[in-house]
Amino acid sequence: MEIAISTLIKSHLHNLAELVSFVVAILYYPYLKPSFMKWIVPFLGLIFLGEIIVAYRYYVIHAQSSIGIYYMITVTEFCFYGYIFYQLSSKPILKRIIYFFMSIVVFGHITSFVIYQVEPEHFLIDLVISGFLLTIVAISYIHELFVNDNNPSLIKEPGFWIAIGVSLFFSGTSIVFCLHRFILKNNLTLFGTRLYNLVPGILSVILYLCICKAIILCKGKTKLIVDI
Repeated sequence: MEIAISTLIKSHLHNLAELVSFVVAILYYPYLKPSFMKWIVPFLGLIFLGEIIVAYRYYVIHAQSSIGIYYMITVTEFCFYGYIFYQLSSKPILKRIIYFFMSIVVFGHITSFVIYQVEPEHFLIDLVISGFLLTIVAISYIHELFVNDNNPSLIKEPGFWIAIGVSLFFSGTSIVFCLHRFILKNNLTLFGTRLYNLVPGILSVILYLCICKAIILCKGKTKLIVDI
């Protein structure tokens, strides 16, 4: 029984991280509402709900595939993060790049779902391409913060932590998904879990910890605005 519980926690640690960040966002929402993070609560709620539905389909009704739900989750993620970086960026050229990249991602995912639907290989290709595009956007925003003289301390910027989490998560998962067949062929595992499952789970925890950090920092910035 203890082994089963331990395995369940290990397999769904990223879901716990999503839930924690969702609760933190609800608690801090009065400070987030007037900021660029105003959509964080419904976003995290949709992501967590989508993951719960996937788990229910897998463990309870033993559904063969939940690709459609994963497409929905992915499109939601890219729309949200694209919106965040678009709002945060002060450079018109980066805003145009973000709009262009996110339009490609959303159109590509919708098209792939309509044409291929339950074929996981095409979904993985979509994730790899869109993951690298979003990583480029996140790193470009970090570069913008570095060259901006108005930001003396990057670690106090909420957007910096979101960009760090996004760049680490989506670059890491894209690399792992590129190696999906190689990992499967050679049965590459760590702690009894295949790397294309383990790595995204670990990086997901890092992503949501960064989001929690950004949420907490938003409280301080909102206080500063109110005090002024």
